[in-house]
Amino acid sequence: MANRFAVASGNWNDNNNWAATSGGTPGASFPVAGDVVAFDSLSGNANITVNVASACASLVVSGTYTGTLTFNAALVTTSTVTFIAGMTIAGTAGTLQVNTGNTITSGGKTLTCNFTCNNGGGTLTLGDSWTVNGVAALGNSASQQTYNGNTLTCAGGITLIGVASTVIGTTLLKMTGGTLQTTNAWTTGSLKLNLNFDGGANTLTVSGTLRYSGGTITYVSGTMSMGTSILVLSAASTLNTNGMTWPNYQPVTSITVTMTSDFQATDIQWPTFAAWSGNFVITCATMTTQGTTSSLTISGNLNCTGLWTDVTSVAWTQGGAFDITAGSCTMSGTKTITLTRDITITGTTTSSDANVINGAFNWKTGGLTTTGALTGTATMLFNGTGTWTGAAAALSMNTTINTAGTLTLSGTILFAASGTPTLTWIAGTVSRGSSILSIASSCTLNTLGGTSGMLWQNITLTAALTLTINALLQADGTLTLPNAAVTFAGTDGFIVNSLTTATITAARTYTMASGETYEITNSFTVTGLVAGHVIFAGSAAAGTKANIVLDGPASQSLGYVDATDIDSSAGQSIYTFGGTLTRTVNWNNTSSSSRVGLNAVGHAG
Repeated sequence: MANRFAVASGNWNDNNNWAATSGGTPGASFPVAGDVVAFDSLSGNANITVNVASACASLVVSGTYTGTLTFNAALVTTSTVTFIAGMTIAGTAGTLQVNTGNTITSGGKTLTCNFTCNNGGGTLTLGDSWTVNGVAALGNSASQQTYNGNTLTCAGGITLIGVASTVIGTTLLKMTGGTLQTTNAWTTGSLKLNLNFDGGANTLTVSGTLRYSGGTITYVSGTMSMGTSILVLSAASTLNTNGMTWPNYQPVTSITVTMTSDFQATDIQWPTFAAWSGNFVITCATMTTQGTTSSLTISGNLNCTGLWTDVTSVAWTQGGAFDITAGSCTMSGTKTITLTRDITITGTTTSSDANVINGAFNWKTGGLTTTGALTGTATMLFNGTGTWTGAAAALSMNTTINTAGTLTLSGTILFAASGTPTLTWIAGTVSRGSSILSIASSCTLNTLGGTSGMLWQNITLTAALTLTINALLQADGTLTLPNAAVTFAGTDGFIVNSLTTATITAARTYTMASGETYEITNSFTVTGLVAGHVIFAGSAAAGTKANIVLDGPASQSLGYVDATDIDSSAGQSIYTFGGTLTRTVNWNNTSSSSRVGLNAVGHAG
């Protein structure tokens, strides 16, 4: 090992530029591996160019040196590197290689060439912050490297080297330009330094698989070119990357991820176990849930705009849960989800396109908005506090209300546009406001009116269907029958404030379950046509009657309404103008339209 001092300008490998002592006689051999190299106040501001692959132990610049060190080739150092503010660093074709176990100080200078630390494991200490205009290569083939102190700003890109290398420490890794990439697929290694993407007006490119663990990734600025890159989280990490979209996110193990901003990804492959904390939005185009005993807890909102695929091969074992807690879920893009376990959405589920939820399990939610049809064999279970918002599309799944909270109904609730779903109330307060329950296909209602269940405000049937009522159906408003045939079935009837129909254009029959009671408390208004009567008929054999009860204070206006096998003896007499009565009790056919409020042409007046 020898000491070498720069004393004249020229190339690194020229003996005439080096002395054995500070300010000494030129002509000592040029520095090689193991030599201590110095640029000091007696160097005469010599300008040295690293013109060929070179090496030394330490490289220390000190004193009043104001010359230029140009990197046109690689310089490998094995000990301390120190630059000072008064010097100039130039050259873009070379590389400065440093070793762990040492301290490097930039003196505020920008390294214009490439930078690498790819020797074995150990700690590299940054004595101050560094800016590298070339590519910064970190890591090695297998060993862990630690970078401590200050900030390493990479303007020319970052290359993570090796298969199993792990890069950790307290240094902030800031990328302001170039490409972040890995070599050898980096299959078991990971980056644990805090990482900032801060490109300003530049484009930052991410390529390959970024395995990250234990730190914070932050997006600050820049245009992100992500290609098909993959973010793999292998340990608890923090993500603050709102403003950029990851193409693929694939956590590989049980982890906790803390979000401090919204998170966007094109495709998310959820792991067996994961917990995402932070009340922010996770948005993805497609996602896959997997594992046999998976537990995925998300504190924020989940917005899946494309295909959700559940690849779990077996049903949940005890203790399994899929919870999106204190958040909501938006399903769009038209998808079919097959549940192999209960799904819990504590907030609101939004189906913004036609989606299907299949399986013999529950989709648990606090609220629901259907701007796209929602169908399937699974059960929609309202088990929290939220709002069921009427919109442009219907819910046609078996649905249960069983909550300790309050379910608020808003607008026109479209239920049963297809299939034969069942709507059941078990527990919970239902705030109905001026909502309308609108039904377009056959279904079953088990909502148990009165103080023991829920009260609907208004109910509108809009198509030919069978409405099966197995627990008392009650509405404080109006039940409107469609301009189409309806059959009432089941083991119970209804109590409604008013019963009426849509405008009738042809003969229509409303079949009532014989033996059941249908009570009207305020008004009964039905108008058929001279050539197309409305018929209320019991469902069973001749002589077995259904009960239509018109309470004493209620008003009535029935024209061209027939009744067959109907018993109204439990309430006031019912009068119909121009109707036909067959095996009825307490019905009267009147020839006076004024008695039932009809004008001469047979319209309600």
